[in-house]
Amino acid sequence: MANGGSLPGSGNTCIDIHLYTMAETIAIEIRDGDDVYRFAAPRSWNDMSRKQLFGWCGVLDGFLDRDDALNTAVLMFYNMPDDLFARLPEPMLYHLRETLSYLEEVNLTKNVIGTLWILGRRYYGPGNRLANISIAEYRRTEIYYQLYQKTKRREFLLLLAATLYRPRGGKDPDDPRRGIDERSIQRRADFFRWAMHRNTLRSILLFYEGCRQEIIRKHPKVYPKMSIDVDNGPFAKRENKEIIDMEDHILAFAGGKLGNYAETAKCNVYLFLKNMEHRIEEVEALKLKSK
Repeated sequence: MANGGSLPGSGNTCIDIHLYTMAETIAIEIRDGDDVYRFAAPRSWNDMSRKQLFGWCGVLDGFLDRDDALNTAVLMFYNMPDDLFARLPEPMLYHLRETLSYLEEVNLTKNVIGTLWILGRRYYGPGNRLANISIAEYRRTEIYYQLYQKTKRREFLLLLAATLYRPRGGKDPDDPRRGIDERSIQRRADFFRWAMHRNTLRSILLFYEGCRQEIIRKHPKVYPKMSIDVDNGPFAKRENKEIIDMEDHILAFAGGKLGNYAETAKCNVYLFLKNMEHRIEEVEALKLKSK
């Protein structure tokens, strides 16, 4: 699909722009007099490269307002020369900002961060959509995430990163990461405190937020209130809410078809939440019959 238009540039020149939407990119062609420039930007969060994600996190750390941040994103993602960008008229800039408006809501569910090398140490992250983490790991990351949102204390964000990114050592063929234990998470968080770049840490937060949003939306019966309006964009203002701990839910399912407590805690997060939804539906059906 292609669309384009002609907008006046500065001075006596006329700058034309044409947009082409492709599978993974948004391509633009800019004609400036006799010169023709072609650029491309990612079409969505999941089409970003690792470098682009880290760069966007650097923009967010600059505390820019929406338009300034998206203008910087246009310059960075389209990899446009500064002098050409400076001559683009505001109506054209508005149109280009809109092509990247998806940045206003975090929908990153693909682990574009990949494996992290930090001072010679290698750390493996979770799969796309957090598809290979257990309910016990999700319970822990949710506590750290909620505490970070409530207090804005960096230590909780470091603990979140230290839980998700671990050295190799696991026995699960779908998850190479070493198992979780309290002491190693704390040691790793202490190491990340001074060794991990802030853009990397922010990228892990955005990846987790995108996956978390996906989990909430896929399980509306488990998260009825949260799934109605999930606003996790970088410019969103959040209220300090009560911390939700899933420990009681794990205990409630222990001893059933998911096994004892240890076996239930190791259950895949999506499988566990699907069982929760089935249990809720059964209870709802019994309530209807009793009326």
